[in-house]
Amino acid sequence: MTHEHALKSLRMALLVCFVGAVTLIDQVWVGSLTVYSDARIQAREASHEAVLHNRLPPGVSSWGAMGANGTNVRILTVWTVEGLHRLSGVSVDKCYRLVETVSLFLFLLALWLYLRHWFEPTLAMLGLASVAAILPLTYFFHFYQPWDKPSWLAWVLLLILLRSGQLVVFALLLAVSVTIKYDTVLLPALYFLAAGSRGRILRSMLVAASLFVASFGTYYLLRVLIPGGFATRSAVAFAQSNLSALSYWNLRYPPLLALGIPGVLGAVGWSAVDRFIRACYIFGLLLLPVFFLQTNFIEVRALIPVLVLLLPAALAGFRRLSGGAGDDVSAGDGSRGGS
Repeated sequence: MTHEHALKSLRMALLVCFVGAVTLIDQVWVGSLTVYSDARIQAREASHEAVLHNRLPPGVSSWGAMGANGTNVRILTVWTVEGLHRLSGVSVDKCYRLVETVSLFLFLLALWLYLRHWFEPTLAMLGLASVAAILPLTYFFHFYQPWDKPSWLAWVLLLILLRSGQLVVFALLLAVSVTIKYDTVLLPALYFLAAGSRGRILRSMLVAASLFVASFGTYYLLRVLIPGGFATRSAVAFAQSNLSALSYWNLRYPPLLALGIPGVLGAVGWSAVDRFIRACYIFGLLLLPVFFLQTNFIEVRALIPVLVLLLPAALAGFRRLSGGAGDDVSAGDGSRGGS
């Protein structure tokens, strides 16, 4: 074994150890005091049964009343957990922890591989560490959102496939991801932003339209096969609620803590990045008002995909501010990848 190969193996081992430590810190220690608290087991099990059977718990008037508007079609994680429970005899609660823990671990590894396409190990590790620092915020303000971590993993894998042009596999995973959590329905727009250019706009529009058929087709099929679960969302009410939370928490506002610095650094790094990174940055910013007007914005768990979209541009901005202004990432070709 050469010295270079040994160093690469050691680096990978340390990466796996770091990702494992972050996963256990969040899942075991932060999680046990928040989303996995023993005091909320019955509430989580009731939510599981509601989604599994598309049936509201006794005494609950609507999905919105139990804070679960639109969750009845987020079925893949719930079905997976129920299958594990029946096969193993392990409790539903422990099966959820297992699925989410594995998903978080794989998400962080996939994020590393995603960033290594453009950045050297030190900068990719900085990106990974910045996400790790924000992860504890994702455990607050809810008690049952088990599809988030599998969805984060799907987002990163979809970005990797989209960047490499593997559109058939992308379309298949896109359809699957919608059954986990349907916020990926808008991802075909990212393809158009990244691929649409002078002379290719018509082709890009046709491909994007085909991908939208896959994403929204899956979404509406779920709505037909699993009816109910959706109530009218008031953009005005969400805006008022989110503005009130922002006013109350001010500089402590979790989305500001999670996305403020990456957003600013991404603007700094704009001229040093390739078209795909720019498209991701724009798409991430465009998603923010959608989330602000349609979700409880304070729940950072839902904003992790936005952070992933902003992160490559933010790392380029950090490198520029740290003295590497001439070292752009416009020629990333994956030759660095993997280690």
